Amino acid sequence: MNKKIFKYKIEVEHEQVIKIPKGSKLVDIQVQNGEIQMWAVVDEAVKEVDGMRIMIAGTGRPIHFDLEVYEHLKTVQIENYVWHIYVDKQHIKRFR
Repeated sequence: MNKKIFKYKIEVEHEQVIKIPKGSKLVDIQVQNGEIQMWAVVDEAVKEVDGMRIMIAGTGRPIHFDLEVYEHLKTVQIENYVWHIYVDKQHIKRFR
C-alpha cells in the first residue's frame, strides 16, 4: 500500500467527472491560486479508476441538475463569484 494525497483540478463547468483511483478518500475542496482544487488520499498501486460526478452551480444562476440526486459538498469563492459544488449521492458514498 502506497498512499499519498493527490490534487485534482475541478473545472468551473456545470458537469464533469473526476477520475481517481478506486478506494480513494476525499480530503477537501478549496480554491488555490484562483482555481478549484480537490485533494484525495489515493493508493498509487491501484490502477483501476473510479469517477466522481461533480456538478457546479453559481449563486444566482439556474441549477441544471436534480437536487434529489446530488449532495452539496462545498461552496468556494473565486474573486466575485461563488460556486456551489455538488456530488452524485451514489458516488460520494464511495469517497468518504
